[in-house]
This record gives sequence, structure tokens and C-alpha cells, in this order.
Amino acid sequence: MSGVRPKDLKDAQPFEALRKKVKEFLDGKILVGHGLSNDLKCLKINHPAADIRDTGNDLKILKIARTVFILVKIW
Repeated sequence: MSGVRPKDLKDAQPFEALRKKVKEFLDGKILVGHGLSNDLKCLKINHPAADIRDTGNDLKILKIARTVFILVKIW
């Protein structure tokens, strides 16, 4: 995490409570993103590898994501 200051955390919920909510939300879902291993490690969450699509590691997904981004930008 970067840019987080102590004052940003003053009234924040406890880490474990938020981690539990995120873990429950992700349960049974396919997770798509870039550099997900870092995010999951930071959150201390294990997610099934079969349900992870990391654009940083999968060139097919990265190409699709770039194409969609370009099409949206043009539209």
C-alpha cells in the first residue's frame, strides 16, 4: 500500500473484519486483475489458482484487456 497515512486509518475498520468481508465476497468467483498475487498476499487471502486470471501473467487476457480498453477509448 502506498499513500496511506495514519490519519486515513483513524476511523477505519479492523483489518481482520475487512479481510473476512473481502474473502467472503471473492468466494466462488473468478478474480481478474493485474498483479493479483501481491494483492492477495497483502490481504492474506488464498484464492484457488483455477479462479484467478492475472493479466500480468496471462498474455491472452492482457491482449483482450488492451483491445477492450482501446475500443472503449475510441467509442
